[in-house]
Amino acid sequence: MSWQPDALIVAASCLCWLIIVIAGAVFFDRNRNARLKRWLWPVWITGSSLSFVEAVCSALGHISVAIIAIAIAVGLINLLAQKFCPTCGLSQYANNPFRSDNKCTECGSALSRQKSRAPHLESS
Repeated sequence: MSWQPDALIVAASCLCWLIIVIAGAVFFDRNRNARLKRWLWPVWITGSSLSFVEAVCSALGHISVAIIAIAIAVGLINLLAQKFCPTCGLSQYANNPFRSDNKCTECGSALSRQKSRAPHLESS
């Protein structure tokens, strides 16, 4: 006897995933604080990946190792591909995460994979 997913649970899971993705996309597009975005990026990628896995698994009615592996791979690629300009705070997404562009497309300053220890709420 297999568990059949309740339509309300599936809808709620998908809605939660969509809200997390849209809110994060708007935040990372509009906010110009590069240090805060660098700090929140791994948290958002992890949360959106986990909520995607939960939505798909609730729709399927079981946990799929393939879905988990795909979510992990996509999350890691997104972590590698995203950079934030330290000068203007623009989000820079590299089409090839293994080959990086070294300059911001908006202001021309140098980009690097700097690690932020803690966010500062004032603008960078």
